[in-house]
Order: sequence, then C-alpha cells, then structure tokens
Amino acid sequence: MKFKLDKKDDLEVLDWITKVDYGPQQSDFVRKRQPGTGTWLLSSSEYQTWLNTRKQVLFCSGIPGAGKTILISIVIDHLKTWFGDDSTIGIAYIYCNFKRKDEQNIYDLLASLLKQLLRSLDCLPDNLRQLYNKHQSKGAKISLEDTIHSLQAVVSIYTKVFIIIDALDECQVDNNCRTKFISDILKLHARADSDINIFTTSRPILGIKEKFANYPILEILAREEDVKRYLEGQIAQSDDMLLSKHAELITTEITQAVDGMFLLAQLYFESIKNKTSLKKIKHALANLHTGLEAYAHAYQEAMERINGQNQDSMALATQVLSWITCAVRPLTTSELQCALAVEIGEPSFDEENFPYMTRMLSVCAGLVTIDEESGIIRLVHYTTQEYFEKHWSSLFFGFQNEITNVCVTYLSYSVFEAGPCENLLQIHKRRQDNILYDYAGKNWGNHARASSVGGSPLILSFLESVPKVRAAYQCYRVPSFSGFVYGWIEKEFIIGLHLAALLGLVETITCILATGVDVDTETDDRMTPLMWAAVAGRVEVVNLLLANGASIDARGPGGQTPLTLAVVYGRLQTLEVLVGRKANLEARDWEGKTALAKAVELGKLEAAELLIRKGADLETRADGGGSPLNLAVETRNLEVIALLLKNNANLESKDVLDATPLVKAVRPGQVDVVRLLIEAGADLEAQGGLSSELTPLLTSVRFRALDEMEILLRSGANIEAKDNKNRTPLWLATKMGDLKAVGMLVKPGAHLETRDSKHNRTPLAWAVIKGREAIARVIWTGHPIRYEGRAIVYILLTNGAQVDHDLEDQLRELLLEDDRYREKKREREGRLRA
Repeated sequence: MKFKLDKKDDLEVLDWITKVDYGPQQSDFVRKRQPGTGTWLLSSSEYQTWLNTRKQVLFCSGIPGAGKTILISIVIDHLKTWFGDDSTIGIAYIYCNFKRKDEQNIYDLLASLLKQLLRSLDCLPDNLRQLYNKHQSKGAKISLEDTIHSLQAVVSIYTKVFIIIDALDECQVDNNCRTKFISDILKLHARADSDINIFTTSRPILGIKEKFANYPILEILAREEDVKRYLEGQIAQSDDMLLSKHAELITTEITQAVDGMFLLAQLYFESIKNKTSLKKIKHALANLHTGLEAYAHAYQEAMERINGQNQDSMALATQVLSWITCAVRPLTTSELQCALAVEIGEPSFDEENFPYMTRMLSVCAGLVTIDEESGIIRLVHYTTQEYFEKHWSSLFFGFQNEITNVCVTYLSYSVFEAGPCENLLQIHKRRQDNILYDYAGKNWGNHARASSVGGSPLILSFLESVPKVRAAYQCYRVPSFSGFVYGWIEKEFIIGLHLAALLGLVETITCILATGVDVDTETDDRMTPLMWAAVAGRVEVVNLLLANGASIDARGPGGQTPLTLAVVYGRLQTLEVLVGRKANLEARDWEGKTALAKAVELGKLEAAELLIRKGADLETRADGGGSPLNLAVETRNLEVIALLLKNNANLESKDVLDATPLVKAVRPGQVDVVRLLIEAGADLEAQGGLSSELTPLLTSVRFRALDEMEILLRSGANIEAKDNKNRTPLWLATKMGDLKAVGMLVKPGAHLETRDSKHNRTPLAWAVIKGREAIARVIWTGHPIRYEGRAIVYILLTNGAQVDHDLEDQLRELLLEDDRYREKKREREGRLRA
C-alpha cells in the first residue's frame, strides 16, 4: 500500500498528530503466519457480508490464545491486497497492547486512525495544516475535539473506509479510555454519511460484548486445519529427524489437546521439540492438559524447564523474563541487552558485558519472542504476562529493586555529567548513543516507587548531582522522537528534591529533607517541591511535604498556587488534600483567576464540584473577564454551566464588556447553552456587550445566530428592543442583509417603521438604499420573492410605501420611463377623482 503524503512538510504534520505506527506490528504478524492458515475466515459468510455490504460492524470474540491477532493481520493484509491501490478506499488499523498504555490513550488511538487515513490522500486538508501552523509553534498538540472533527471530515473524503481494531480487551481502562474509544468509533460509524466498515476482536468480556450487542458477532477458535499447518511447519523448520518421523502423531495429539487455543499448540510444541526419544515424546503428549487451565500448566512446566538449566542459564532467563514482565513499555532487543549488561554501581558501561540475543532467547523455553520489524522483544502472549503477575512473588520477588538500581546506575554514568542538552537534535543523538537512556530516564521513578531501595546510597548519590538530575529530567520531559528533531528546548533548573517530588519517591524525599535541604526550594520559575508533587498528583508526597512545613499557598509560574496547579493538571485527590489542609480557595493567579475559575475554564467538572462544595466564591471576577459562569459560557461546557446554576451562580453577572452570560452565549452553535440559561431564568432584556447595549435578541441578529434567535423569540424576548442607536432587531437584520433573520422577525409582527437615530431611516428605506430587493419584499409583503433591476422601486412606490421624502423623489425620477409605474399611477389618480 503506497502512501501519497511523503513530502517533508506533510510528514511533519502527520508526526505532529501522533508518532504511533502500527505498520511494523502488521509486518511482523504477517511474517509469522503459517501459509494457508486463516483462509476459513476470509471465505466465511460473516466476513464476506462485512466486506461487501455498506456500513457493517463485525465483532469477533474469542478465548485467550485463539489466534485472533494473526487473523486480524490476515484481514488487514487481504484488504491491502485488494484495495491498496484504490485511492477512494481508506484502511486504518490498531493493535491494542496492554504494554503500550502511554501511546494508547483515547487521543492517540483516534489520532492514529486519522493519521493512517490522511497518509493515503493526495494532499493534506487545509484545516489540518492550519491547525498545525496554529499549535505546533507553541508546542501544543492537536486537541481531542479537533482530532474527532478531523477524523469525521477525512472519512467523508473516501467512498469507503475500513477500520480494524485488535484486542479491545487489552485497551487500557484508565480514565475510561476503552469505553470512550468504543463509543467514539461507533458514533463515527453511525453518523458518517460515507461507508464505514469496522472489524474488531476481543476476549469475551461482558462489558465489551454489550457495546456490540446490536451487531453481528463471530466466535473465533483455532481451526484444526490451521493448528495442523502450524505444527507441520514447525516440524519442517526444526529439521529434526525424530520429530519428522513422528510428525503425524505429534500434530494429531497436540491438535486434539489444544481445543481451539492456538497458543497452546505453540507452547506444547515447545515442550516436546527437544525430547530425545519417542518414549519421551509420547509421555509428554500423554500429559498435555486441556481447557483454560491448560495455560497455567503449560507455563508452570516451562518454568520447570527453565529452572532445570545450569545456574548461569537460569539466572539469564530470570533476568530476561523479569525485565520484560516489569517493563513499563515494550523493550527493544538492544535496550534489554543493554539493561542486562549494566553493572550496578559502576561509573560507565562496559560493552564486553553485552549478552547475545540468541542465548537470551534459547534459555526462556519459548516464552519470549522477537518482533523483527519493530525490534521489540516480548512475551509470547498476554496470558504469559498474567501468569507471571499472578505468581510474581514466587518467581521474581524483589526484582523491582534490581531494575531500579540498573536504571539509576545508567543515569549516573559520567557521560551525563554535561547536564541537559541545548536542543532537540542533541537530545535525539544522546538517546541514539546511549541505548537505555530513554527508558531509564522516563521510567526509573515507576520502578523506584515499586521498590524498597528509595533511600539507598545509589539513588541519593545520583540526586546530589545537579547536572545528572537535570539531564534525567530533560529525558523524562521531552518526548521520544522518531521523525523530525529540530528546535531549541528550555532547560529546567531543578535539583534532586524537585525530581523526587515529581516522581513520587516518599522514602527518598524523607532522606533528602533529613540532610537539611529547604522544603520550599524553588526552581528558576519559582516551582517548589510541593508544586511538582501537585502537578504529578503524588498524594503521599504532598502530605509528607506539608507535614515538613511546605508553604501551601506559595506562588509559582503565572502566580499559580499548588491548589491551582492540581486543578490544571486534573489531580483530584491532590486537590482534596490541599483543600482539606486549608489552602486558600480565593488565591488568584496573574490573570486574576481563582482555582474555581481555572476549573471552569478548563472544563474540570469534578474539581469545580469539590471547590464549590468547600465554599469557593462563585462570583469572583477574573481580571479583564467575568465570573466563573461567564467563563463557563465562553467554553460552552454545559455540565459546568449546569453545576454553577445549580449552586445559584448569578445569572446577571457581567464581564468587562458589560455582557451577561446570556448575551455572551448568543452565538451560532450555542443553542443548548442559551436554552439552559433561559430555563434558569436569565433576563431576556439585559443589555450589554460590544459597547452597543445589545439585548440577547439584538446580539443573536448581530452574530447571525438564527437558532438562538428562534429560542429567544419563543421565550418572549422583546422583538422591539432597541440598542443605543435606536435600532431594533429588524433594523439590524436589514442592515446586515440577513434575509432569514428578517423573515423570522417580520412573521411574528415586528414593527416596520422604526427609524434609527443616526440615519433616521426605516428598515424598508435601508433595504432600498442597499438594493436588497428580497429583504424589501419580505418587509413589505412577508413573501421572499426576488426582483431584479428597478422592480424593487416599482414594488415600493406603487404600493404606497412610506420612505424618506428625498429618497422618494429620487426613486420617482428613476421610474419616469417605467410604463408599468405610469399606468399604475394613472389608475390611482383616476380612483381618487372618482
């Protein structure tokens, strides 16, 4: 499948949307497929219906290890083969992975679909390039809302779109991610005018199956023919005479035992492939377990084989399995090799200690595999991870200490004494030159929190080195790069206490404070340790620092307090602690905004609820702005507005332009906000905003908010309201040339003869002057008929319209040659004489 967007400028925008790429995984899975397997799915009636029918969703449910992921790769490969060269058909796919939480949040999941569909277009849509130009220079990403809107727009470009998602059960549940993701893709499917077909797989988890209850479901089990093909292929590759001679026995017995679980075939073959006699093979085959518990028995048997090796091999296998199981994210082969080569406490890396990958694989009894395209080394299946986590204490007890010490040793190497890098290119090169640097810098804190070595001399010594601390923090903060790496970066001048607070290292902080370090030590931008803890939501650290006298209302960047920072970063538990410790709820930042104002501005509903419940003032006005209700109207957040109204926020509070929330709300697309405010009792005649004393109705005309205007009229807004220039809604609509608005105002009886104070003209006169014939006709007769040329003059004067005297004389002169006018005039004069 050829990607069309391959220019440097286009790739920069695509990388800005998200750097996540599932292409390498697809290539690895296709490579591992045994030829001929999975054809049953492609020829099934369910798949053919999904493939050839508009707007289909097919949900494939299967037990662990049934081969769902390989089948998904077969589907994707089939679609690419058939439609890859068709520019009118879009294909996007995602492989959910429990180890990729950082890059599989709701934003990145949807952004990946967007990126993949964009790559096959001839050119980027203008709106996306505009978003990039607007946000990228500020270091900001595309928002979730813009991502969803852009995805909807891009889908509409194609005549058909295929979206394939594997392992929804492995999609993270934190922050309700999985539920939101399923909901968003199904909404996209339901609302799109174009043809979207969705194909998903998952374990049979009730909460997921319920989401797809209204769509076809296909149960996935490993087919006997596929299992046999796999085993026959493995036997052929082994080039072992004993296995080849008894291939039929082996394939038959294992196929019968696995009962639809493809992974078991892999594990069982691994358990017998090194047997040295037929008797031993038969004995192993006779003791194969069946059913879901078979996995536990297979893994237990594999661990027994590992522990039966010599001491060095067993130790190496334990290290490999422990690192892969504990790692926060998937590790590359080189990262794991580097981690195993680190000698704890040594000042530099010794390349002679680097282990061979073939050896690392051979000692792990088939429980580890390598994805060649991506270079990732991983456990063979999610169930392997689950087994190790369940039996962690007996298999790998204390290994978090080991990983922590390895990471800290690496970050303490003398090569990092130079401190942080000056620009993105330098830090990119540092990551390339120091293989474990990215993983250690970003994740050592995670391992340290799970360890019991927080107060070790190794960690404390590292944190005493300011250059190394700042280098490690820079690595933690700056995203990993796979594309373009240009631009300068700010260097944060922090010390060990700040980094420990950010990472949540309670034991470490206790040791640092015992040395006499000031608990309120500030960085150059006035960030205290308590602020760092508030930003990261480290509740235990917050309590520890406050117990040691930290200033709860200290002012940091932008005048923000720890309370405000907890709101900004959505740290609700931290917010509860700070409120409970009597943090000042009314402290203002440099924009005059309180913590409640920031919660409202950012749409942090739960934070706003908590602050209001604890007594935050609902009427405090920000500098140059309004009350929290005014701010909520600006952000169009209905839930926050409803919360403020429920707690009796002042409906008539005014902002710096003297506009009430209702006046402020009357803009196109704010029907629900306007309705909510009106139902709460907002004054329909309050004036203000834009220095023109506009009522909400006048404002709706000014901003062409027709739906909002309709609600205001139905709710009894004064149709004859006037601004400071004596202009009514009808007059203003006529001046703006808004035919629909004029019709909406004339129909319920708007007065036609009101004159403005500046020109002393009626709406009708203004329409004539501007040549707005359709509007003039609506005002005069209520029927929007278009006339051309001087017909407008004929309509007005032959019907006796009252217009300005000077204007009337001019219009009559224009009509001297109009036969229809002269005839009409004679008829009227004749009637008068009679």
